[in-house]
Amino acid sequence: MDEVWERLERQPGSAGLIAMLQGIAGGEPTDGDRLSSAMYSYRQGMSALAPDALPFVLALARDSALPARDEVMLALNMLVGCGRSLPVERIPPGWPPAWQACRAAAEPLVADQDPKVRYWAIDLVEHPGPLLDRLRTETEPSLRIRLLLRLGSVAAPTDDEARTTLTATAGTPVLRLAALRGLNRLDPDGAAGRVDGLVELFTDPSKPASVELLWHPAGEDYRPELSDLVLPTAEDLPGEVAARFTARLARGGRPDLRLAALDAAWRVLVSRPSAGPGLLAVAGELLDDPDPRIRVRAAHLLAMLGKAAAPFADRLFALLDDRDGDEWLDGTTADFARWALARIGDPRALPGLVWQLTAVHREQGWSWTGGDPHRPEPSDALIALPEHAETLRPQMAVWTRGGLLSAADVVAAWDGRAVIPCQPPAGSDLESVACRLFRMPQQHQPTEAPSRYRTAMVAVATLSQRGPLPPKVRTAVEYALSLDRRLSEEVDYRAVLDDERLRDMLQRALRGEAVQMPSLSLQSPSFV
Repeated sequence: MDEVWERLERQPGSAGLIAMLQGIAGGEPTDGDRLSSAMYSYRQGMSALAPDALPFVLALARDSALPARDEVMLALNMLVGCGRSLPVERIPPGWPPAWQACRAAAEPLVADQDPKVRYWAIDLVEHPGPLLDRLRTETEPSLRIRLLLRLGSVAAPTDDEARTTLTATAGTPVLRLAALRGLNRLDPDGAAGRVDGLVELFTDPSKPASVELLWHPAGEDYRPELSDLVLPTAEDLPGEVAARFTARLARGGRPDLRLAALDAAWRVLVSRPSAGPGLLAVAGELLDDPDPRIRVRAAHLLAMLGKAAAPFADRLFALLDDRDGDEWLDGTTADFARWALARIGDPRALPGLVWQLTAVHREQGWSWTGGDPHRPEPSDALIALPEHAETLRPQMAVWTRGGLLSAADVVAAWDGRAVIPCQPPAGSDLESVACRLFRMPQQHQPTEAPSRYRTAMVAVATLSQRGPLPPKVRTAVEYALSLDRRLSEEVDYRAVLDDERLRDMLQRALRGEAVQMPSLSLQSPSFV
């Protein structure tokens, strides 16, 4: 350890982290987020200091005399999670061997005397053995739930003991729910056959209306409701199965579960294109629901489904005067119904469309939580309507003069003059840059550096203008298109719009067309 400490001391910029570690060891108050920030930043990725600091962070976590060890565990948990999810270029080369050397020493923490330490230690375990051992003796209900979920994440589908443990778990409904979620993680191919059991746990009137305090460490005051568990349950399912699960809950059950199911359906649709077909019918059915909170969400889902919502165009048109909605969401049913008609391409949406889109600026709207349904940026909505440019240009001119709309970007997109949002590095091998698409993970990770993939797509567009794509680039593009994830880092309507445009570009490039990067959401951050 002395050698590792000396190596850490020699690293540039290590003084602050060293002082923090020494202070924690001396009993100073510990802030897990501050310790995490000393070793990771969103912009730069994992710090070069992290591999050498890891043994000392783990030693602090293992020191039973240290106060507030759970804060150190929080930082350790975050760091290990980043090491699993970050692209290789955002991880120091020394991190994988450093974690492999420390992993065995971290596993016994799942049996620590402090339940707060055990809470964070569970996610550090990367194989089923320690989890199965702890399940035999763990008495804290919230930790049994976390053990079941983690077991499903790390066990192989062929692990009979893990499968038997998850299948045989009984007890309270919420414990059974955790076991089913664990099975869905272990065996996603069999998740479709477990939808009935999931729906029953949420809707059976003999089950409790709210769950026990099981999902958070002992001592926390928050008492989750059954509806709080709809989204995480849906997120454990493949996209099309998640759509079936949320659709069934949205069609029946208590009002809070129906709302939670629609919110979960939206979150799943934002991240997984495969959910779309399974949500179309239920969204159309719920346009006539007497609850305005249901109608506004149904209209918004149809807006996101785009041209697939065409069978419901007449019913959407009938809602253009429906000014009801949900006080916690930005936008009315009428707002989303008109936007849905516009996305379908129905000309009945065009009269007054720009006036309605710019209302968000006149009203100083967008009081929303990231990821929630909300009205679109006017430019984002209009860029997708070049076929209606003749009708919309006069409307845009009125609101441009009023300072509520910048039409230049929209017109540039319509005319094919939009600026490409990023360029491949000067002098780079375009084929190698395009093949970065192979690094795109199966599911969106919050720690991704999306610019790498966006730059790769620019390289694909550039190569397409030189002729047919090279074989390796074709394979990389086919890989990206095969993923059930959005080719966007956004978490709201922009994820869907951008993904549609990027997928269309890549598909045309595969067909041999010379393509350009499409215009993307104008609120997207700058890419490096």
